[in-house]
Amino acid sequence: MALTLGHAAYAAVHENGFTKFIHQIFVTRRTYFHFAVPPLGSGVPGVDFQILPPLPVPGASYGLAYSIDLGEPSIDFHPKTPPWLCPHRSPWGPTSSA
Repeated sequence: MALTLGHAAYAAVHENGFTKFIHQIFVTRRTYFHFAVPPLGSGVPGVDFQILPPLPVPGASYGLAYSIDLGEPSIDFHPKTPPWLCPHRSPWGPTSSA
């Protein structure tokens, strides 16, 4: 209570503001979204992508090189169809019965 002295404080940020903020991070700090082992990374390691260790292969003296690229993230505070309400699809199809 010492900060507001008993008064209420309110702050709001629109969903588009969050989306623009995340887009700017995605554009300016691409290393946060691109990971690779140096032979597979395009560009300068540590500048254009974050360096990952190769996956070790049991019984071999080398590791597997790989690359991970994450797409542009977005935030949707009010989705039209929440993921937990998606209809369940039957693997049997509409004319099959179990």
